[in-house]
Amino acid sequence: MADAVLVGNLQNQLDRLMNQLSDLEEERSNMDAKEYEELKSETMEQLEDLSRTLEKMTGGTITVIDNLTATRMAVRAAISQAFRTPEIVALFARKQPAALRQKLIVMDNEMRMQKISAKEYNARKLEILTALVNLKEELSDDEKAFLKQKQSANLPHFDLEATSGNTVCRNDLE
Repeated sequence: MADAVLVGNLQNQLDRLMNQLSDLEEERSNMDAKEYEELKSETMEQLEDLSRTLEKMTGGTITVIDNLTATRMAVRAAISQAFRTPEIVALFARKQPAALRQKLIVMDNEMRMQKISAKEYNARKLEILTALVNLKEELSDDEKAFLKQKQSANLPHFDLEATSGNTVCRNDLE
């Protein structure tokens, strides 16, 4: 029971930090550059603190380790900025491929209606497809082609690796 409460609290803290990053991005145009960078830096520090806490906890019980894997992956993704959109990081952390696919459909519609630029669309689509691949979801041929065409060589790749019954996060550069 205590493990579940702890994991829930950590998940809430991650959600709060992801919302904070999202709010910062939305309000960026209303802030001066120094204020934006300062607030973003503080939020990233908090994410790094959360990451250190999670690393310390992995020395604990196996149930805590297994339950914290997704949270650790999301924190590492946010810190490394492999995913630029906090909402996508959160969906990835919660292992919600259906929600990621729904986000992709919404973006397709926004692109058709010219509510977002092609550059923003391509960047967010790349994030979502990368998240889906790392969640071991099957991609369509078109999605695979898009991913192959757009994915840069220096994008961090997050992968789950099973080791002795525990799940660990690897961050490799492909």
